Amino acid sequence: MDNNSMSKEAMMPQQPVTLELIATISDKTFPIGSFTVNIPINVTHNEVNTYKVGATYTTLIRPKPPSTDELITRFTNAIKAFKTAFETNPDEVGAVKS
Repeated sequence: MDNNSMSKEAMMPQQPVTLELIATISDKTFPIGSFTVNIPINVTHNEVNTYKVGATYTTLIRPKPPSTDELITRFTNAIKAFKTAFETNPDEVGAVKS
C-alpha cells in the first residue's frame, strides 16, 4: 500500500445493504395488494473498490446478492410469518394507524 492510499476498512465503515423484494397479490378477496421483504446482503471487501481522484476518494460497491436458494428460503419464511400474523390478528397486519 502506498502513502496516497488508505485501507478499504479505514475509508468506508461497513454499511448495511438490503435487497428489497415486493410481492404483489392479485387476489381481490385478500385484504392487501402487496408486501415487501427486505433481505440483508453482506458486502465483502472483495466487492469494494476505492479510487482516488485528486484529493477525493470514490468507492464503488458491487455487492453479490444471496443465491437463488437463499432468496427463495427467505421469501418463503417471510410469507409464512405474514400468514401466521394474519391468522393471529388480521386487523393489525398491514394496517396503518393514523
